[in-house]
Amino acid sequence: MHSDRGARDGSGAALDKHYQGYAETMLRAWEILGRSLEGPGTDVVRSVVATVETDLTNARQLGEVPHQQHNRHRPWR
Repeated sequence: MHSDRGARDGSGAALDKHYQGYAETMLRAWEILGRSLEGPGTDVVRSVVATVETDLTNARQLGEVPHQQHNRHRPWR
């Protein structure tokens, strides 16, 4: 029985060693992916903030325009 246990321990150690290599590679890949997404993510947040600020400014400015009756011959009024 003792020798059977040793064979399983040896197999487990070999599997663990093999898995460790893949695990380290996958962790490095996830780290690289995370770093590569960090820049665009920051850019998206900056773009959303700028869009919301622009929208609020435009809404405020439109609110300041006096109400004028629509004239189909002068659509700009």
